[in-house]
Amino acid sequence: MDSHQPYYQDLAIELERRATRRKRMRMCLCFTILGLLIVGGLLVFITWLVLRPHEPRYYVEYASYPEVNLTSRIMSSRMELNLTTRNPNSRISICYYKMEGYIYYGDQRIAGSDIGPFYQGHKEVRVLQPTLTAHSVMLGKDVARDLRLQNSAGIFELKLKLYARIRFKVGSWKSGHYNMRVKCGQLNVDRIKGGSFFNHRRCSVYL
Repeated sequence: MDSHQPYYQDLAIELERRATRRKRMRMCLCFTILGLLIVGGLLVFITWLVLRPHEPRYYVEYASYPEVNLTSRIMSSRMELNLTTRNPNSRISICYYKMEGYIYYGDQRIAGSDIGPFYQGHKEVRVLQPTLTAHSVMLGKDVARDLRLQNSAGIFELKLKLYARIRFKVGSWKSGHYNMRVKCGQLNVDRIKGGSFFNHRRCSVYL
């Protein structure tokens, strides 16, 4: 009988025990990490439900079109706007990293400008007064014809669209980035009287 056999048997048993312990330790570590991830996710989800972030509200208070130069199918113009935006959240502020505004006639973009980044605290109402300009914009044939008629009548029927990149902020925590779109229906602007036919027009906001 081999005198080394008990030694090898004991070694095999010890190696199996070590392998079992390592397997148990790996399983415990995996379950611990999984548990932490689940708890963290639940905390974030519950916090999000409690805070319930709502999209900001936008209104067009006033619009004027003091400068329009339309020759054939080339247009240069300047529109001045008075907008208000309200953050309805009582605990959440909004960080605007970028905002652009554009004027449309139908599907044709005829003017635009950067409105710039800004910060909006909770329950804050902010006034924006952008000037949207167009420099030698080439118009479609039908759009040019319609705008010439409206220019002669002194009344323009236009649409305003805003595009922004935002994040919600609670204390030091910030959400992921959202692409926000704001659409402000038909804006009737009177060039002759120098103002608009509406007051406090609410816009639709999409996130």
